[in-house]
Amino acid sequence: MKSFERWTIDEVEEYFSLHQTFQHPTLEAWLSASGEITEADRQVLEGLRKNAYQNIEFWNEEDLKMKFIAFLLALVPFDEQRYKGFLERTIKATIKGEVISGVVDYVVATGKAEPQVPFFFLQEYKPQRRPGRDALAQVLSAMIAARERNTPQRTMYGSYVIGRQWFFLVLDENTYTISRAFDITQDEIVRVVQILRRMKQIIEEWLNTAP
Repeated sequence: MKSFERWTIDEVEEYFSLHQTFQHPTLEAWLSASGEITEADRQVLEGLRKNAYQNIEFWNEEDLKMKFIAFLLALVPFDEQRYKGFLERTIKATIKGEVISGVVDYVVATGKAEPQVPFFFLQEYKPQRRPGRDALAQVLSAMIAARERNTPQRTMYGSYVIGRQWFFLVLDENTYTISRAFDITQDEIVRVVQILRRMKQIIEEWLNTAP
């Protein structure tokens, strides 16, 4: 059994026959989100932005979660009757004879106590990259494992965070596509919230059209 944390991006690409593309209409449509941001939202976001700008380089992973990400997600929010966000949950699948599993920092899925049908993944990290820990590989392997639980399989959405930088990605069949970095210590923090809120709309559309 190989945990998500042990994969590198080279291993993920080789084992799962994936390759990276640099444009994808689904990602572009997601990133084009332009939902309304109220004045109250802007005040909260400016407070979060200033705090991150001044302190993020000194935060550890728990600081990043508790002092920033939790408050940002509260502006979305993902907890609804038909789905919600789950913290620190284990995802497991057997693919090509290999059992892959791991703990996902945050996953939006159907289910009450445990995630059932996953939609969106978020991996959270300290400001600097950790030796031997590949953020992209970890979130991709989790998305691949989760996709095995979906019938029919569909495009999966995810994000990973390295300090001030937020990246968004889609996994579509045997390709993955990553966005540019969004810097949450700048005005781009507003774009991050708009993109996350668009994810909610996408989930609602999925559920409303599911057979």
